[in-house]
Amino acid sequence: MELHPEPWPSELIERVKEIVALPGEFECDPSPTVRAEIARRLDRLNEENANASNKKNHPAVSLPAVLSLMRHSQRERREKRAAYLDKHPEVVERVKERYRAGESILTLARELDAPPLALFKRLMLALKTNVPVWEMPARDHQQRADARLHDCTQWPERRLLHEEALRFEDRVAEALSALGVEYAREAEQRERGSRNTPDFLLPHLTEVHVGAKPIQIRWVDAKAYFGTRADLAEIGDQLERYARVHGPGLVVFRFGYDPALQEHLEAQLQLQPKTRRKSKRKNKSSKKKTQNEIHLAWLD
Repeated sequence: MELHPEPWPSELIERVKEIVALPGEFECDPSPTVRAEIARRLDRLNEENANASNKKNHPAVSLPAVLSLMRHSQRERREKRAAYLDKHPEVVERVKERYRAGESILTLARELDAPPLALFKRLMLALKTNVPVWEMPARDHQQRADARLHDCTQWPERRLLHEEALRFEDRVAEALSALGVEYAREAEQRERGSRNTPDFLLPHLTEVHVGAKPIQIRWVDAKAYFGTRADLAEIGDQLERYARVHGPGLVVFRFGYDPALQEHLEAQLQLQPKTRRKSKRKNKSSKKKTQNEIHLAWLD
């Protein structure tokens, strides 16, 4: 196991998003059929990258990494396509009679590249049959159930995500121990009465090598997913609190992270110097950044 400081190249992330963008398929956790198609596309992408002259900037991509990134990209894509339906109600009008005649919601969603559940709701409005679920005719009830299965309206079951997180924390613990880093895990911190508990709190400021880069950190937090800018809405305040209370730290993502995440994290936490007019002010800002700096890495 090795900690990598470099984010994935932006162009590779865009290629992966293209791989998972199957018309009418918007699952966060894809079906076996969709997963097989994604794996086939991924093999082709990895083969192209292996033959590229700049392959050092395009690491081989694993299927679990793609599926982790997919959870975010599908939601972004879903929002855009649902907004398209709202801006173009004539699209729904065009297919409502076909739905009434017996075509399935999934067939229509694939044709329009529309989120199935979003399309279903708009069809019900267009057909003036928007009633509570328990009052729906049997066919509409079944079509709604099919649409939900193929639409990223919810994360996978919370219990499964929690189990993934615990397993990844154990892997990060192994990596830290291999580096000779001492730490207290979250449960131990809580026993001591601490309220700001990263996954790993170091007893003092410690130098750790992430790749070839030496960094000074006081805490480590593990995130069992591919890191994207969208994650800041959930973890930004948490990381800011850890930095304010404990000092500089390291966030370790599973699989990798988007370069835009570091940029927007620094902007959100206001870690960049605001001015360079006066050297004293610049030094003061730089010192503050060093004290509260948050580093990002990923674990293969």
